Amino acid sequence: MCVAPSQSKFIAQAKHQQALELLEKQQLAGALRLLGESLAQEETSERWNDWSVAQFTAGQLVEAEQGFLYALELDPENREVAGNLGVLLIECEREHEAIPFLERAVGASDAIAGSGTADVLLTVCKDTVATWLAEFQIQLRQTPLPLEQIPRWPLTKYAFRLAQLGESHAALEMVLYNRHFHISDVELIRMQACIEILYRHDALGPQVSPAIETVRARSAGEHEF
Repeated sequence: MCVAPSQSKFIAQAKHQQALELLEKQQLAGALRLLGESLAQEETSERWNDWSVAQFTAGQLVEAEQGFLYALELDPENREVAGNLGVLLIECEREHEAIPFLERAVGASDAIAGSGTADVLLTVCKDTVATWLAEFQIQLRQTPLPLEQIPRWPLTKYAFRLAQLGESHAALEMVLYNRHFHISDVELIRMQACIEILYRHDALGPQVSPAIETVRARSAGEHEF
């Protein structure tokens, strides 16, 4: 006996609703099971978003990230999904990656209703990344070690030396390679963000961020430029 398409859609909607009720009660296993069954019957951006929220709540950050990305593939204009993905990336200390998604959540023009949180998070992320960059630029001005004195493993030290030499592309490739083995390494994440900004030259715009000025002022007495 075959289920009619209209009936299958109704069943998927009912399971989705039941899953949301369980999610509110923090019954994550049941919510994820029903959301999975609902997605198997009909995939929508909203359902992938809710499935990802459940995974995020359960601490399954990799699965949640993939789910949010797929939800955005189904509906690139879904600002709620973009905002949720931005929050997840902040949780993973990947603020530089969160910025474009938070910008989508806020909108290209004036902030929309409900986007206030995303707007605040966007500002915090930009200031955070600017601080990373300012600190990284200060480190780049330190006296470099000869390449032969730097071990090739861990690759962070060698990549940093390449960045000091102005070899941003080679340094970035080395950092990205190392991140395959250390996905959550905060030092690598920040170094990647800074080198990418330097490689693009104008990623932060022509004006110096207030965060950069603050870090420079704080460190002026400790470093010679």
